[in-house]
Amino acid sequence: MFRSFGIFVAVLFLGASAHASLIGLEFSGELGISDTAGNGPFGPAFISQVDGGSAVVGPGQELAFFGSTADFDADGVDLTFNSSHSTSLDFNGFRYLLLSPEVEIVDVILESTSISGLTQANIFFTANGFAVNAVNQMLGSLRLTVVTNTVSDVPVPAAFVFMLTGIASIAATRRKKKAL
Repeated sequence: MFRSFGIFVAVLFLGASAHASLIGLEFSGELGISDTAGNGPFGPAFISQVDGGSAVVGPGQELAFFGSTADFDADGVDLTFNSSHSTSLDFNGFRYLLLSPEVEIVDVILESTSISGLTQANIFFTANGFAVNAVNQMLGSLRLTVVTNTVSDVPVPAAFVFMLTGIASIAATRRKKKAL
């Protein structure tokens, strides 16, 4: 019995933090800037200069605006930039926001790039989005892996307490039946 319980608990915790596919999720894209006090692409001083709209991840290219394209798949995104837009501001680039509240972004990894000078240090992310900061100008392409987790409606520790309460109730019921 305890072995089965241990397996059940392991599956419960693994399921609560499962990697979510990007297919079916909604993203928006925009080109913008923020000053040194703006805390980058997710700060209060971010100024959206070009709104690229939003799209649900599926077959084909999702977003195309200001000479850039975003083609999402299950694990990440291929971005192509055709912009010579450049400023001396702290952040100057493209931001993509996750509009699907059932998942959160936990990591964004630069897999490859043809943009000279672009490194992982130019990639920013929060639980609700990711951004690519321009390196003087953005001409070329890159591949990002976007790692997401499913957001649980009930926090795992609370779910664990509810599960243990249920198991204790079943055990108590069985003991009462055996005693009768």
